[in-house]
Amino acid sequence: KFPKMTFEMTSYKADKDEGKMSGNLTIRGITKAVTLDIEDISSHGNKVGFALEGKIKRSDFDLKWNKAIELGGVAVGDEVKIKVDIKENKK
Repeated sequence: KFPKMTFEMTSYKADKDEGKMSGNLTIRGITKAVTLDIEDISSHGNKVGFALEGKIKRSDFDLKWNKAIELGGVAVGDEVKIKVDIKENKK
């Protein structure tokens, strides 16, 4: 029913090889504003690369796989770590 998730950047602030990228993350048709840390910004010739890292709450996107809660336990935590490595050729 929800085959993809998307992130649309709304702002970007860099400081040397680090920074912050804010945007709208959509999962299961639910969109939330998130801010991710940018690390390792590099550019070599016609290539550019960087890493994005951050955390979201599974419950903010109505992700409720945790049937163990109904039984009094916790099988999957609510916090999800996101890490994206991006490398691209400049045009």
